[in-house]
Amino acid sequence: MAKTAIASYVGPILIHEGYAVRGQKPDRIRFGNRLVDDAPPPEEWDEPDEADYLQRIRQRVAKLNRLDPAMREEMERGLREVERSPCHAALAICHCLMLVVGSLEEQRASTEKDLYSRIQNLENVPRIVINHMHTVRTIRNIAEHSEEPLPSADVYPSIEVMVRILEWWEATR
Repeated sequence: MAKTAIASYVGPILIHEGYAVRGQKPDRIRFGNRLVDDAPPPEEWDEPDEADYLQRIRQRVAKLNRLDPAMREEMERGLREVERSPCHAALAICHCLMLVVGSLEEQRASTEKDLYSRIQNLENVPRIVINHMHTVRTIRNIAEHSEEPLPSADVYPSIEVMVRILEWWEATR
């Protein structure tokens, strides 16, 4: 009997539930921005109004008064890049995440090298924040390893959850 990674079920479930659609290649999915029960079919999904969306995100980041300057710089770089180069935006946002993870590890030395393990080994971090961290990490992996260009709309989930991570990080400092 062949062992199939449990993660192989995630894409089909997301498609079935209406959270994603199949990509141009059969092993790819594309996330939508309308994640509600009464959403129209995926082919009718609208792209968010980027200028308005990014402005609201920038306002949320600006309210973070105690945010580490390096984290702020990477987050803002990601926001600047999302319109021009979504791939670079995903990488900048993940670098911001790595700074957050590093700050949470300072209490104890981490021997792990890969980001997945570093996130999994964090202590006293709510499960939802861990899940958000994995979203950022996964979108970065897609940006780095996909043969297809990454649409800016596919970076939005990473942007949204990274802001939530930063808000949580600041609230716990």
